[in-house]
Amino acid sequence: NLQVKILRVLQEHEIRRVGGRKDIKINVRIVSATNKNLEECIRNGEFREDLYYRLNIVPIKIPPLRERTEDIKPLAHMILNRTNQKYHLDKYFQPGVIELLQKQPWPGNIRELENMIERLVVTSEQDEITWSDLPFISEQPDLTESYSLKNILEEVEKRIILEKITMYKTTRKAAR
Repeated sequence: NLQVKILRVLQEHEIRRVGGRKDIKINVRIVSATNKNLEECIRNGEFREDLYYRLNIVPIKIPPLRERTEDIKPLAHMILNRTNQKYHLDKYFQPGVIELLQKQPWPGNIRELENMIERLVVTSEQDEITWSDLPFISEQPDLTESYSLKNILEEVEKRIILEKITMYKTTRKAAR
């Protein structure tokens, strides 16, 4: 029902207030976004074809974040700065954290990245956000999968480093 109303607004350039009796002329431009395949939705009867063609004037395809990892660094710093301002903090990323962020698939795209960085800013006790603060760094990885020797060594190193950071509480002492 809502699609019919939006289509009417786009075709007639007028709206009617709830409970109103006369139409009001409007001059608007609609900008819309979706993560769904609208052609498939049309085939399934979930989206009106005529509305699709009314909205699809200047299509802009933005690939998911996992396909444009070069955008993660500037986005992460922008989000961190904005979150620092919001909470009146001065957190910063430890060297190497951005590289770890770039290796993640980010199925939730920028929203997932934003939420995770805000969580890190709010929950980390020190000003430096370290790689051990990242929720996707597993402390006990499953090594029963078919891992290469390189991956197994990386996981063992990760375990040792996490253990030392827990033991010494600071990255400098742990590094020593």
